[in-house]
Amino acid sequence: MVGSFKFIDKIISETNVGDTCNVYGRITSIRDHGKISFIEIADRTAELQIVIEKGNGYDSFLDLIPGSFIRAEGTLGNIPRREGYEIRPSMLEVISEAKMPMQPNPFSLNGINPSLMDLFYQYPFLADSNPQRMAIIKVMHTLQLSLHEYADMNEFILVHPPSLTNRTLYSPQKAIAVSVNDEDLYLTQCATFELEALAMSLGKVYTISDAFRAELGGSKRHLGQYTHVKFEELYADMDRLMFLAADSLHYAFEAIYNKNEADIRLLNDSIRRYNLAVPKKNRISQIDFNPDLIHPDKIVYITYDEGLEIVHAHGSSTPWGKDLSEADEKIITRHCSDRYVFVMEKPFEAEGFPYRRKPGAEEYSLTADLIAPHGAGEMVGIAEKIFDPYELLANLDAKGKLGEAHAMWYDYIIPRFTGMPPHGGIGAAPQRIIYGILNLSNIQMTEPRPRTPDRKVNHDLGLNPWKNNELQNLIDDYGLE
Repeated sequence: MVGSFKFIDKIISETNVGDTCNVYGRITSIRDHGKISFIEIADRTAELQIVIEKGNGYDSFLDLIPGSFIRAEGTLGNIPRREGYEIRPSMLEVISEAKMPMQPNPFSLNGINPSLMDLFYQYPFLADSNPQRMAIIKVMHTLQLSLHEYADMNEFILVHPPSLTNRTLYSPQKAIAVSVNDEDLYLTQCATFELEALAMSLGKVYTISDAFRAELGGSKRHLGQYTHVKFEELYADMDRLMFLAADSLHYAFEAIYNKNEADIRLLNDSIRRYNLAVPKKNRISQIDFNPDLIHPDKIVYITYDEGLEIVHAHGSSTPWGKDLSEADEKIITRHCSDRYVFVMEKPFEAEGFPYRRKPGAEEYSLTADLIAPHGAGEMVGIAEKIFDPYELLANLDAKGKLGEAHAMWYDYIIPRFTGMPPHGGIGAAPQRIIYGILNLSNIQMTEPRPRTPDRKVNHDLGLNPWKNNELQNLIDDYGLE
């Protein structure tokens, strides 16, 4: 075959009703009504109905199992009495036949239903075929692609930091330890160690790469493996970094608004159907996506102390020096008329050791968190970084991490003896962003194969829990169990 196949939505847009077209698709359902039957096919872009009239030579296709791939050639038409398109075929061809039914049928499951999370975790191929989960992946694609575009337009150079490291940004208990070639290492928590040194030569650098934390699966807002977006820029102060964080997300949110309208419509329809079936207390809010809310001019800016004053007035007992809780973040955004809020100048004791302290008030750090108004909490963190080696070593000492200095000596501490200028960075997790803007009930829905340290990758469900005869014969023939 020369060239690529075309997706269904493009074929529909290029074909007039009454003309002939040629489509590939996966069977999602079959409805046999005797004299006339229907095969529904779909790809990631659209659905299409194939009309099978009894006796036209295609009756055998009604015996296919959902999941099978077919090719259809025929006349394109409108579906009577409802929105959509159909084909009356002049040719049908089986491309790949499913050997066993997927149970339950992932094409008909409502993928935003939180009760399905364990099912999708155990059988990820069901999540791979679910329309709602695919819509979420497409929104994620737009977000990350747009951040790459924004970085390129603003002269940032893409770099790829290693996943294996000998140091941790926060507590080692929050890191995932691994042993490789007789070395005790960690999976990276943050790319800041590598990006800061690279920025000395390249000026502006960024990465969109994997990061890992030992987060337990009980958290609705955390993953053990996630994507980390990091921008690092020379000479950037707090104001520049907050603008960069908000402006980049505003660019990406506008792209989602323009490119993923059909995906958001599908998800909102799925939320509506889910809400009809559950008690009011369990209902999910509709996606009300407004990119303008994250424009740098629309964001509310407050200090940590001002935020603490707001939450204390609403009954919070969070002490000074501690991170704001999820409940605190909701109080603050509600107090600020459900807008995005930058909480600035967080206490040094609550932040990482690489971050500068506020001159003249060293109990504070030159950091800020962007809090989202939809319960997602922290969406982006920004920080001015230390460029003086003695200040860095003092911070390591204050955090009880001076014993780790040897592990970061040559590629993190030494550059500060070789002329490192003032600089700063922003960090964000796309999964947290998508979790928030799509009103998902759990961040694990943003990944088809979510990873958390308390969930085994190798499960003990057996190879054939469906008791499918053909599958069992294969297992027996090859001695797989």
